[in-house]
Amino acid sequence: MGYTIPFDQTRVTFGKRTWYLCPNCQRRCGVLYRSSVLVCRTCLKLTYESQNGSKLDHMGERIRKARKKLWSKSRISILSDDLFESCQWWPKPKGIHHNRFAKEKSKIVSLEKRYVMMAPAQYRHMFSHYRSQ
Repeated sequence: MGYTIPFDQTRVTFGKRTWYLCPNCQRRCGVLYRSSVLVCRTCLKLTYESQNGSKLDHMGERIRKARKKLWSKSRISILSDDLFESCQWWPKPKGIHHNRFAKEKSKIVSLEKRYVMMAPAQYRHMFSHYRSQ
């Protein structure tokens, strides 16, 4: 591209870490992105996927992750993305102790309740577990 990219090094436990120095702002970074020139993500004003979305989106992801962790090896895992259906009545998967299952499931049910309360009022009727409580 016709210019040089300076480097910087820092000491770490196992030796040295090499960093790029952004040609635009002189910040250390591990990756440079190509636009018209090579620059860091700060100069391009890029965001991470986790920085986008609402609190409701983040809560939904927490529920999906917890469900997948608990029911990953069972047939129920297909339903783990359906946030309109409560996991309250889903069966205990094999290989997990009853007490641990009850504890983990109660955490998920509590997250589901919070999710429903965070949802806009006009959509709350869509949640089957909201009507039964």
